[in-house]
Amino acid sequence: MQEADFFQDLVDKGNMLIWVAGLDKGCFYFNQAWLKFTGRRQEQEYGDGWTEGVHPDDLAACLETFNSCFDARQKFSILYRLRRNDGAYRWVQDDACPWYDPDGSFKGFIGYCLDITQQKRTELHEQNRRQLLQAFMANEPLDKLLQQLTHNLEKLHEHIKCTVTLLGNEEASHSEASASLRGFYQQYHQQGGHCWSEPILSSQNQPLGVLSVYCKASKQPSEKDLELIKDEARFAGLMIEKQRAERTLLLGSRVFQQAREAIMITDVAGRIVEVNQGFTEITGFTRDEVLGKNPSLLKSGVHKRAFYRDLWEALRNNECWQGEIWNRRKSGEVYPCICNISLVKDDQGEPRNYVSLFSDITVIKEHQKQLEIMAHYDALTQLPNRVLLADRLQQARVQCLRRQQTLAVAFLDLDGFKNINDTYSHAIGDQLLITLTQRMSKALRESDTLARLGGDEFILILNDLNQPGDYIAVIERLLKAAAEPIIIEDKLLQISASIGVTLFPEDQSDVDGLIRHADHAMYQAKKAGRNCYQLFSPLEIQKT
Repeated sequence: MQEADFFQDLVDKGNMLIWVAGLDKGCFYFNQAWLKFTGRRQEQEYGDGWTEGVHPDDLAACLETFNSCFDARQKFSILYRLRRNDGAYRWVQDDACPWYDPDGSFKGFIGYCLDITQQKRTELHEQNRRQLLQAFMANEPLDKLLQQLTHNLEKLHEHIKCTVTLLGNEEASHSEASASLRGFYQQYHQQGGHCWSEPILSSQNQPLGVLSVYCKASKQPSEKDLELIKDEARFAGLMIEKQRAERTLLLGSRVFQQAREAIMITDVAGRIVEVNQGFTEITGFTRDEVLGKNPSLLKSGVHKRAFYRDLWEALRNNECWQGEIWNRRKSGEVYPCICNISLVKDDQGEPRNYVSLFSDITVIKEHQKQLEIMAHYDALTQLPNRVLLADRLQQARVQCLRRQQTLAVAFLDLDGFKNINDTYSHAIGDQLLITLTQRMSKALRESDTLARLGGDEFILILNDLNQPGDYIAVIERLLKAAAEPIIIEDKLLQISASIGVTLFPEDQSDVDGLIRHADHAMYQAKKAGRNCYQLFSPLEIQKT
């Protein structure tokens, strides 16, 4: 086998769905794995034809990421649903990066998609189950709980429809339930696909009802599909039996111990009287270690006294509290939780217990942190981006006026950077920007902010200037840092910077105006020979 045929074979027979887009953003190649997955031909997918397979709810966000990253030539990773050849939508993770030829010229983008439906479904299933469990513990009506259960199933698997039919006493409800089942099957069986049902049983193995499912796909349900339906039927059985058994302790104990969330019960004096296995798994404390103790053993030290004062005030006024709280595990590790605390009263209406249900949201917090970084920091240099720059500059203006100091805003543009990009490659240019921003950051004071607007343009915010001329020393250090040679891949590179500066409150412009005036002064520095700085003069604007 020729080497080219070998690699083509790898591309076509692998699990990855691969696409390639050209300079016009139109896709001109899809590997065999992609075509087999979608059931379409190359010519159907060409250009933007592939977007016909993207779920309508995901298309706008998908195209926005694709276009913005394509224009910026930045790699990206997005999640969206793509229609498979059987009509079912599958979750895919699409990782794409710029494509350059050996000479460093930008040719387009290459994307690699992987079907992560099972992972996504597991994540959504856990989230849905947690919400349903919370509603269950809050004594929501049974019909609402069962509607939510079937809704969650249908949302998780868009190719199915399902219903729950309950059995009452044999004399009154059995025939009525059978008629309901017949109607369900008659409605969907004529459309093709498959229908099947799973009995809903009590903890004593007594029938409570039936979970009926219609699958639009022509294929038989898989073992995973059947296990999912059985699991939902088991959970439905718990909810049905709980309502019918009212206050029986047997079912409450089962739900209490099987819940993945931590559940802690205290008396009105604040002593722990019961915890479940979920509590031990999350906190590390065993049941014997905490019984009779105060929940303060979970305190992280993150919150001030006022936080707990407000929590108890809400419990007294509203008989419940819900929010985010930081706790400490037995190991000493501090972690974030979503917590719900409710007051439980006895039959006479007197306070009897407090029930706390909480979940570890460490993974969610980490994901939020990643999104925060993506939203406010430049992906290449890790410097603040335009969004964070605008916020910091507005705060700096307010602080400057309050302290009666001077604020300098500098617009920095690199001289000769485009020539390095064109001569070597964008990869070399990116490395140059990373090295240069690290060097310039070291030349700044701790209170200063260096942000990247894009390309080779940067904005500098200099706070806490007691005298208008105090900015000069920092600017001169930046010019020196930018002009020093840099070696990248054995190549000696040298550029310089042109900087424009405007001073607030002498220049009383708003955020956009300050940046615009610093930009104007930067062009004056370019005209003056580059590798220098110029201070903004309102007279220049008037002349222009």
